[in-house]
Amino acid sequence: MKNILRVLALLGAVGLTLVIGIIPATAHTYLVATKPKADATVTERLTTVVLRFNEPVNQAIGEVEVRAPDGTAVQDGAANIEGERVRQPLGPLPVAGDYTVEYRVVASDGHPITGKFRFT
Repeated sequence: MKNILRVLALLGAVGLTLVIGIIPATAHTYLVATKPKADATVTERLTTVVLRFNEPVNQAIGEVEVRAPDGTAVQDGAANIEGERVRQPLGPLPVAGDYTVEYRVVASDGHPITGKFRFT
């Protein structure tokens, strides 16, 4: 009986070790927060859109497009990527309405991350 319990305990420990080892390998980079927040209404002058990810992204590859309600691009220059933060400078926002932010960055493990959100 003691041998069976030892074998079961050993199998449980090995199984737990395998599961814990797999979790980091299957984790992916994802968007944690944005400024302005998705679906927020902005009342002050906005000069930058900020994306924050759960881990650093590739500093050499990143693109953010911000479009006015009429489709006009309002980003001003390239995105600035520092660690897990991506900052996109904006030019003047020409009209009130729904703005769309689309982004594409590359995780440190090489996986592309794309998405979009809106603010008013």
